[in-house]
Amino acid sequence: MRLRGAGIGVLIAVALLANTAPAPARSQAAKAPSINNMSYKPTPAIEAIPPMPDPAAVPKANPTGQYNAYDLNVFETIWYPYRQAADETADDEPGGATNHGNCPVPGCPNHQEEFVKFWKKLMKPLVKPLGGAVRAYPFVSEGNGIPDGGALSSPPGDTYNLQATIPGSVHPEKMVIVSGHFDQTDSGPASAWDSAEGHATVFRIAKIMMDYWKKTGTRPAVSVKFSAWGAEEAGTFGSQAFIRDQITPFPTRQVLGYFNLDPCAGAYPAYYRGNPTDRVQMVVHLADPAEAIAPQHKTAMENFNKQTRDIIGDVFNHLDDTLSDVPTEPEIFVSDEEADEAGVPSQEAELVSDLSGLAAFGSDYGNFEEIGVPFLNLYADILGPHSDPSWTGYREDGINLLHTPNDNLLSLNALTGVDQSGLTPSQGWYKGLEMCAHLHSWFMLQPNMAGTEKRSKKPVAYFEGLYKGAAPIAVKTPITFDAGGSYAFANPKKQKFVPAKKLKFKWSLGDGASAIGKKVKHSYTKEKSYLVKLTVTAPGGKKDVFKQYVTIGGSPTGT
Repeated sequence: MRLRGAGIGVLIAVALLANTAPAPARSQAAKAPSINNMSYKPTPAIEAIPPMPDPAAVPKANPTGQYNAYDLNVFETIWYPYRQAADETADDEPGGATNHGNCPVPGCPNHQEEFVKFWKKLMKPLVKPLGGAVRAYPFVSEGNGIPDGGALSSPPGDTYNLQATIPGSVHPEKMVIVSGHFDQTDSGPASAWDSAEGHATVFRIAKIMMDYWKKTGTRPAVSVKFSAWGAEEAGTFGSQAFIRDQITPFPTRQVLGYFNLDPCAGAYPAYYRGNPTDRVQMVVHLADPAEAIAPQHKTAMENFNKQTRDIIGDVFNHLDDTLSDVPTEPEIFVSDEEADEAGVPSQEAELVSDLSGLAAFGSDYGNFEEIGVPFLNLYADILGPHSDPSWTGYREDGINLLHTPNDNLLSLNALTGVDQSGLTPSQGWYKGLEMCAHLHSWFMLQPNMAGTEKRSKKPVAYFEGLYKGAAPIAVKTPITFDAGGSYAFANPKKQKFVPAKKLKFKWSLGDGASAIGKKVKHSYTKEKSYLVKLTVTAPGGKKDVFKQYVTIGGSPTGT
């Protein structure tokens, strides 16, 4: 979450035009089965926070195998407490903080490179069962111009966007994205709330969705990208780089919905410092249709926003629980429907829809809203200040956590829980993390988002165009067309793949050239859009074709 203004950068505006090169017709996705196929597992393995952030005290990132967001947050903020652009070493020792939220002088080592390796290693086995491709996309952050060592400094230099992509089996050119950023400012290490909480929850979302597809015998109809942006604090440069370099030069690609975690929990179902009379609300921040750049985007935003309330009701129907560490042991996740049946208050009202967001802070969702993409961004009402000047519900000790050494595990456990030492994991926090994961997962699985299709032996063709530098792509720039993510099942039920060496990859590169192989390199001599066609053939002759335009030169436009 970045402060608005103060020289931190401006949002890029990319005009999304109606697609003049429609994708080839493909089969329709099946309707999503029941939400009850999603398992609720909020309880972390970590039962107490070590008083000092010693990596030896938390030796495993994923001890339960469930990618519990709280466990991942604790592991990351202790092992890789400082993550910034311009990291020049990839072998720094883990940790380095003298206590939670503080570094020795001159500071913790920069763990960006180590974190990137950790993220990729942890994500690969999670998404592998559906052909997932895990990549780090390098780009250069401009930094925010604040001198090194300043509380809000975010330096210029090389950094990355991290993405694990599950290729869509029906419309791989369309996508839904869920992300939290991984960078931070010089204000202090750890950043347990902003930003570790967000991208830790992305792992849990990926786990819930992968388990869902496995249990229902399905796979996503539309491509799904589990992401972690770099350089958000510098000016949302990571999401800008993605739109500039991976959307605009490939005008067939289309983002159906963007789901932002920066952060999400830390509010409902928590009670402020465990006080059973003081529930912390959650704000459901949505795109403003009045700001849409085209009529079709306004309609998409309106439909998405209406759907959000239904999704909240579905999830609250599915999740039933109590906060046993609060003296009154309140029932949480009570939907309107459950409230009517039981004659008790509904908890859905604790998630308040809003189009204005926070007055002082922004995040990556703004870049997607500017290109016409509907988004969902939940944030704690404890933060503030709101764009509505009459709102006074935030707490000073909430807003004062951000961009300070107080943004640490102990502070967040105390802010949302009963034990004010912060050493006990707060149920209000870790159950909030799980609620956020379920809410985003179920929304992303909807038929108008990622959708589902029954698994079969039909191969899935997918590729991305990778190149050095930033868009627009100049003539004679080598582009690697990488079909990583393309796959075919030999046994769909058991999710066993046809070996990659038995798949055939045939390319038509749009300028008369053709090629064979999973990964090919090509460059173009004229400024225009070229239709690249990949045909993947499995043993027995089953085929799938993926077509995608690439724009060379000029000012590329999106879809």
